[in-house]
Amino acid sequence: MLQKRHGPPGETRRLPSLDGLRAISVSLVLLFHINVPWFSGGLIHGGQPFQGFHGNAGEFSRIYSPDESPRRPALQYLIATLQKNGVDIQSVEALYQQFDPSWPGVEEWLAETMPQVDRLVASLIAVIDPQAIVFGGQLPRALGRMMIERAHMPSRREHRYGVGPKEAKLVLSETQGDPSAMGAALLPLRVRYFL
Repeated sequence: MLQKRHGPPGETRRLPSLDGLRAISVSLVLLFHINVPWFSGGLIHGGQPFQGFHGNAGEFSRIYSPDESPRRPALQYLIATLQKNGVDIQSVEALYQQFDPSWPGVEEWLAETMPQVDRLVASLIAVIDPQAIVFGGQLPRALGRMMIERAHMPSRREHRYGVGPKEAKLVLSETQGDPSAMGAALLPLRVRYFL
């Protein structure tokens, strides 16, 4: 079953369908985690996780300075903004389960955070040139849609030749449940069947 969906072990150029998109070569996943003070992600190249020379690839929070840190898209800052506006949410899990786009504080957080998301997306597109950037992890789906709709893609900027380059699609993960736990559980299968 796994080979039917993902191809034979060692296949490097073509990946399975990714949210209706045929992912080729490089995809990127932005993960919004439970109970951690950062957000990070993973790089998938040729169907395999890419960890970088030192094993730190995907530590996206590190691009922000200490002054910018409170405006980065980490969900604990959304929770703090919601609490400041009278919304009783105490955890990322509760946020994920109960999120309502009309809550007071959501628009305020998006206004503060989206410039940082835009910078990250532009940086990833410029440096890595992925086919897709997937918003996932514990990010509430409705919030993910709001972020994707508001993202200012580099192709919308004025370009020196009058035409912007092709760029990654921003897509929302379709993974159900805890993606970190699922990824960890799949590691033995990867080692056994897909090296």
